[in-house]
Order: sequence, then structure tokens, then C-alpha cells
Amino acid sequence: MSVRYAPSVLVLAVAVLASACTPLSRTGEEPLSPEEIRLRAIEGKIGDLSRRVSGVENKDESRTQDELRTLRGEIERLRFDIDSQERRGKDLYLDLDRRIQKLETLPGSTLPPFAPATPSFDNGVSQPPLSGAAAAGTATTPALVVSPRLNSTPTSGGGAEEETAYLKAFDFLKAGKYDSAITGFKAMLDKWPQGNFADNGWYWMGESLYIKRQYKPALDAFNALIERFPASPKVPDALFKGGLTQLELKDTEAAKAAWRRVVKDYPGSNAAGLARQRLDQAR
Repeated sequence: MSVRYAPSVLVLAVAVLASACTPLSRTGEEPLSPEEIRLRAIEGKIGDLSRRVSGVENKDESRTQDELRTLRGEIERLRFDIDSQERRGKDLYLDLDRRIQKLETLPGSTLPPFAPATPSFDNGVSQPPLSGAAAAGTATTPALVVSPRLNSTPTSGGGAEEETAYLKAFDFLKAGKYDSAITGFKAMLDKWPQGNFADNGWYWMGESLYIKRQYKPALDAFNALIERFPASPKVPDALFKGGLTQLELKDTEAAKAAWRRVVKDYPGSNAAGLARQRLDQAR
């Protein structure tokens, strides 16, 4: 037995099937071709990937910026730590020297003298002769013009007034005010040339001049300490630093001679250890 459907029903069924199987365009009026369908699918995937990549890039950029900020913070902290360590080291060194200076002014706190150098001063007074290496260390550099050596160690100071002047100049040095430090040490030495702080005054004036790269006056200051106060505990340091100054003045042989003298005359001093290192490097 066969069933007959009205033509209108068949037309409606075909229309429904066609609408289910055939995609429509954006306007809903025309169906898309298979190529257009594939293109739309590819475009959709590309758009999705693009959005995902952008998200990753933004995330990576944000992470990178965070890492850079962290690294900058670490660098600043390390730089601050280094600067602080340098300041503390310098302050400790200068404070130690100040403490040693006070101990050196106590009775009986002198070192055995050694043979002083022999430059002629403008006033015509000569010093006792100097042996071999020491003479070579000063032969190329005129000595600082000072009054003749009266004593091998500081003996006649100005008491509290001299100490105040020395510490004031020393504080300028600690603060990095080298011109003021040089002026202060020079004024102290002019007023108390044989004072209890005179040897240290010469040394630190030489250091201040060296820092300012005024090498010739610095060498004169170190030589003045060595010539006028040969028994001072500062002599080994002045000899070593004088060698460094000679090196800056391009007189390598004089520098080596000064370092050899430190090693020979003060073998157990810290300056001798530094001098040995310099001599090893110069070989």
C-alpha cells in the first residue's frame, strides 16, 4: 500500500533539508562555497592563534619588565653595599691610624732608627750619607725644601692645640676635602715643625696630594717625613707610597729602589709585604 503526499509537503521537506546542509553567507541570502567555508575556518583559527600569541607576548613582556626591575634593584643594592664597604674601610683605616698616632706619642714608643738620606737643603745643611738602594730611590727627585732635621722623632709639640689642628685636617681628609686637608696639615707643620703629630702630618699631606695627582709635591712630602723623622713608624709607609709616586712620575727604577729599601730595612712591616708584591709584578 503506497502513501501519497501532497506536493506542498514535499516542497517543504526539501527546503528544510537544503537549509540544514548548505551554509548561508553573512547576509543569509547566498550559500558559501566549500572554499569559502575552509577560508573562514582558517581565518578563525588564525584569529584565535593571534589572540593567544598576543596574550603570551604581553605576559612575557610583563614578566621581563618585572625581572628587569628586580635586577635593577639588586644592582642598586650591591652598589650601595660596595660604596658603604669602601666608606667603612676608609673610616676604619683612618681611625686606626689616629689611634696608633696617640699610642706613638706615649713615652718609649719609638722604633730603631735607620740611616737617613742625604739631600742638600737650600740652607746648605747636609744630612748623614745614605746607602745604595736608598740613594738610588731619591737621586732623581729633589728633596722638599725644609729646615734641617733636628730630631729623629717628634719631640716638641703644641699639646692640645697641635692635636686639634691635626685632627681637623685629618677630618677634612676623611671627608674627601683634600684641598682643605692639605692646607690644614701644612699650617700645622709650619707652626709645629717638630711637633708630636709632625711625622703623621707629612705623611697624610703626601697622601692627600697623591690622591689629587700632584705627584711631585706628594713625593716631596713623603721624603720630608723620611728625612726629618727617620725613626717614625710612618717611614715604611712613606717609602712604599713614595715608590708608587715615583712610578706615577715614570721613574720605575727609583720606585723599585724605594720598595727594596722597605723590604731590606723593615722586612716585617705591612709596607714590606706590599713592596714585595710590587717588585714581583715589576719583574
